[in-house]
Amino acid sequence: MNELTLTEQFLYGGMVIMIAAAVLALIITIIFLLTGHSLKKKLKNDYGEPWRYNL
Repeated sequence: MNELTLTEQFLYGGMVIMIAAAVLALIITIIFLLTGHSLKKKLKNDYGEPWRYNL
């Protein structure tokens, strides 16, 4: 069989890690968007409109 060289293993391993990082970033972004809406709604109910405060 045709075995991969060490350089090819690093190349393809790096590609796999980058793809996994991109997929994980996409999943985390979706989770933060979904939880952010509920957090914003909860804070609005607890503290009122944010435009009332000079931060």
